[in-house]
Amino acid sequence: MTSHAAVPFRHGMLSISAAAVAWGAFATGLLCLLPLAAAQGVLPTEGDPALTGGALLFLGTVPTLFAYRWYFSGLTAVPGTTAAVLVLLEPATAAVIGVAFLGEPLTAGLAAGSALLLAAIAALARE
Repeated sequence: MTSHAAVPFRHGMLSISAAAVAWGAFATGLLCLLPLAAAQGVLPTEGDPALTGGALLFLGTVPTLFAYRWYFSGLTAVPGTTAAVLVLLEPATAAVIGVAFLGEPLTAGLAAGSALLLAAIAALARE
């Protein structure tokens, strides 16, 4: 979603601020995930519900919103090829962190997807 939203923003096709793009991405994600979260149960079942709910609300809004805002601002400040490499590196980096530090299994699909992303980055580097 982020790369598709960043392309018109990066090339000046839209006169939208980075903050507006970040809010739009955040609101879209919220609207898409809220029905699923409501179906599974949104309220915490352990500990102090108010404290846990507040912590979840904070983590879901503040760091995410700032990350998106800075991400889109950064994409507009670099050349197009660099922006494309950064957009492609994001999921590959997340996969490496997941396998290396979070115990995610290294599946064939994950390895193939990461290899495709790295091949695309190598192709962009040759241009």
